[in-house]
Amino acid sequence: MTFEEALEFVETALESKRGKPLSLLEKEILKACWENATYGAVADSLYLSVGYIKDLASLLWQRLSDAMGEKVTKNNFLPLLEKQSGATAMVGTKGKEAAIAPADTGESDVNPSETPKGNILIVDDMIENLQFLTKVLNKQGYKVRSVTNGKMALRTIHDHPPDVILLDIKMPEMNGYEVCEALKANEATSELPVIFLSALDEVLVSAQ
Repeated sequence: MTFEEALEFVETALESKRGKPLSLLEKEILKACWENATYGAVADSLYLSVGYIKDLASLLWQRLSDAMGEKVTKNNFLPLLEKQSGATAMVGTKGKEAAIAPADTGESDVNPSETPKGNILIVDDMIENLQFLTKVLNKQGYKVRSVTNGKMALRTIHDHPPDVILLDIKMPEMNGYEVCEALKANEATSELPVIFLSALDEVLVSAQ
């Protein structure tokens, strides 16, 4: 059984219970489980907080418990999947799968042998927007990272400066204008191009 086949089995189980499809981040969590990786690795790869990933994982395991008819956790997910799907070769094949991120972060559409067109950081508190934009930009050959708030964006930009920043305007605690002001006030980041996004995901203005 491949990881993609495992995902298909899980989504079929959820569909049978009229559950919503797996989100991009939920697939990342399952990928981490498949690869025996930590939640911290998932958080680092997506520039999200470990706490956020853990909270999302807790909800995911509850959904799968309801769909599969027994308690599902990160530790017993693989054995339960093997038992319910009848996949006897799962353990032998899982080591052949790719590491976290290629299949479902949107980076799967970028040929690893090719140099990305550029590195883009998306800052938006709506996960659905991050998923959509990441998928679209990856298909165009860009490497994409994403964060969900302004403070995390500033930290990420300081540690890993992107080529371009797509910045949502309306965010809690620290809005897009405040993030941009902080960037322009710092000599190291003042020249980074910023593209503001509206609440409707339409580009409004490019900050000089």
